[in-house]
Amino acid sequence: MLIPIEECRDDVVKYRRRTSVEFIVGTKCQNACKYCYRVSCQNDGELLGTTVERMRMMYENAIDMGMIDRGTGIEIFGGDPITDYSFFKSVVEHFRDDTTQFLVPTNGRIIENIKDAEIDALIEASGNKLSLSLS
Repeated sequence: MLIPIEECRDDVVKYRRRTSVEFIVGTKCQNACKYCYRVSCQNDGELLGTTVERMRMMYENAIDMGMIDRGTGIEIFGGDPITDYSFFKSVVEHFRDDTTQFLVPTNGRIIENIKDAEIDALIEASGNKLSLSLS
């Protein structure tokens, strides 16, 4: 039995379980680990499954429906979300003023090949809100 969206929204508001919004930006990953719980076929997917504009539309719709508050943390997932570094950086810059933090799991392969100054620039572009977790 499907639960009406209004009832779901009311439960989210009632229990204040709005800690973050999660975007899956693609399914490409260099590893394709068998234990990965995100996507079953990492290397079969698209590099980019979305655009910044589409992410903005979903984010604003979630706010309009009362599902999240502006300022809710943003999690960026999808294979390794840093695979297309320029796209990743544009997402961080675009949502910088809309969130309290960015949480991004990465396998570290892209980051390990980026100069320290570029990583510092990325953290600065995020408003010092970027947290990377190694997965």
